[in-house]
Amino acid sequence: MKKFTSFLLLTAFMVMPAIAFAAAPTNLQDLIGRAQGLVKLLVPLVMSLAVLAFVWGLFNFIFHGGDTKKRTEGYSFMFYGILALFVMVSMWGLVNLLYNTIFGSGVGGGSGTGSGGGGSLPPFI
Repeated sequence: MKKFTSFLLLTAFMVMPAIAFAAAPTNLQDLIGRAQGLVKLLVPLVMSLAVLAFVWGLFNFIFHGGDTKKRTEGYSFMFYGILALFVMVSMWGLVNLLYNTIFGSGVGGGSGTGSGGGGSLPPFI
């Protein structure tokens, strides 16, 4: 617990200058833009954590074959890691489908060049 508290304090001190010099949002569009920026930072982090949970579970499952408790724990980590990835990718696809239905082009569609351009919705949003 002491390590976690020191890590949290170190992170808070590293983020303080960015918070101190940040201007308050002046309108709804600015607020939505900041929320999108936060989501663009958090989604890859959460997806990476889900992949890390899966890999941790895989290692526990493989390398602790004789210990049934560790093997069950590994299976649990693998299951919930895959479930989290499935839910996140499915939600990303549903948002893209909804965006494409409403606005006409989504992420990676509409340009016809095969380069993945055309949509104004950034990846993972």
